Amino acid sequence: MFHTPGWLEALHRTHGYRPVVLSTFARDQELRNAMVFCRVDSFLTGCRLVSVPFADHCEPLVDGPEELEAFLRLMGELLYKHVG
Repeated sequence: MFHTPGWLEALHRTHGYRPVVLSTFARDQELRNAMVFCRVDSFLTGCRLVSVPFADHCEPLVDGPEELEAFLRLMGELLYKHVG
């Protein structure tokens, strides 16, 4: 439920959070896996990505440990580019 477009749209309309989806698939391919975040802009804490707010449970949508490992590597690379 917390990965659905309806939930993410509700977060955007209600709180201004912008959904961000990380996937190992290219834009022109069918989406088969993803990690969902929300971009939160706050005058107190700045701009950041957070796990889906107000979600009871929102695991990555992956087929197994290999895909999860690919996501973790990608996240590390993205963080290094923006922080390093």
